[in-house]
Amino acid sequence: MKKYLLVLLLLFRFPGWGFAQNSFPSLESCIKFAFKNRPDLQNERLSETVVQNQKKLASSALLPQVKAISTFDDYLSLPVQLIPSEFLGEPPGEFRPIQFGTQYNFNYGLEANLPLISTQNWYNRKIAETETEVAKYRKFSSFQLAAEQIARTYYTVLLTREATAIALENMQVNDTLLLTADQKFKSGILEPLEHNRLKALQIETRQTWQDNQTAYERNLLLLKNLLALPPDAPLELTEKLSDTQQEDISLTTTSEESNQYLALQWKTRVAEREWHKQQARWAPEISGYGRFTRQVQSEEFNVFASDLPWFEIGVVGLRLDWPIFTGFNRSVSIKQANLNRQIAANNLAQQNLKTKQEYAELLVDYRNAKSSLDSYREHYVLYQDNYALAMYKYRHDVYSTDQLLQVYGEKLRSQNRYIYAMGNYYISRSLIQLKNQFAQPENNLPYE
Repeated sequence: MKKYLLVLLLLFRFPGWGFAQNSFPSLESCIKFAFKNRPDLQNERLSETVVQNQKKLASSALLPQVKAISTFDDYLSLPVQLIPSEFLGEPPGEFRPIQFGTQYNFNYGLEANLPLISTQNWYNRKIAETETEVAKYRKFSSFQLAAEQIARTYYTVLLTREATAIALENMQVNDTLLLTADQKFKSGILEPLEHNRLKALQIETRQTWQDNQTAYERNLLLLKNLLALPPDAPLELTEKLSDTQQEDISLTTTSEESNQYLALQWKTRVAEREWHKQQARWAPEISGYGRFTRQVQSEEFNVFASDLPWFEIGVVGLRLDWPIFTGFNRSVSIKQANLNRQIAANNLAQQNLKTKQEYAELLVDYRNAKSSLDSYREHYVLYQDNYALAMYKYRHDVYSTDQLLQVYGEKLRSQNRYIYAMGNYYISRSLIQLKNQFAQPENNLPYE
């Protein structure tokens, strides 16, 4: 009993112990985990499989169709035929009603159909085959979008964590500064106005730390959602960002190689084939058929009596279907398919322009981030030194409170610019890497 109480106590004392620790050393490990566990990405795989099965269904229409048939008929009233009376040895010119058949009829057999010339079924198969390519690149596009979202959020989490640590350090420094100010105020050296400004600075610094901590927690929750983790699951990112630039990279892919463009390109081919299919509706279709049945007839309900004879019927033939007039349905369908083809082509052209714009902006952001990171790193180091010197001079009554606060404000602005530049650098760099990886010609999905 004591053992169980101890376990419960530890769980309440350390609530994270109720979950397995999720530790990720890099962005790549996060993406792999999401690709494996996210339900929406699993649905993308299932959707591709569904489309592949549609291709099999379309192909089945070109194969022979064989089915078993059977009927049991109970004629409540037998059909009546009129025959000339001379057939019965009576005077000509008159007709006599005669009933043929028996009340009960039963037959069973096999029936087969084979499309010999069927342009519509062939086009359906080609369209379904093209749809599989659309589904493949749509899946790649969805996975790429998920990876890019994870990359942005991953580095945002690391940067807000860094900003929170810096804010905590500022708060601790300002705590020490306020202690010094309190001593000067009690000694009558510091005026109430300056003392109050330093107290306000400490309150502002503490609130900045809390705001950064809140931003970090919110970004961490967003990352958990992108990784298909519950909000209360523990998550640890062990990577530490370095402000030194890594090996330079370049965008080696083009807009025509992006998955979004390729999906729309194959969608255009689907619309093109649908248009050709509608144009081919004028062509006749020929199918072969065959049927073999066995039949028994009886005036009694028990048609399976052993003394009843069975009759066999077999037939094979060809069937021609040639739509001559369809109530203008064919002409309207052709126009509609042509409009859809034009819409698909316009969507493809628009996607190409959009992707080129996206790639151009990404390269501009990356080049600017590289330059900004170098500049603001040096800028931030200088203002850290300036603030340390200002603190020293303030403690030795060389600097006034106004001068100290001015240097602190300059350091804070430099710090924010430095963190912003680092974030832009890592995010833009990772997006370029992802776009290069997902544009490879191999059919395998990256990070699987």
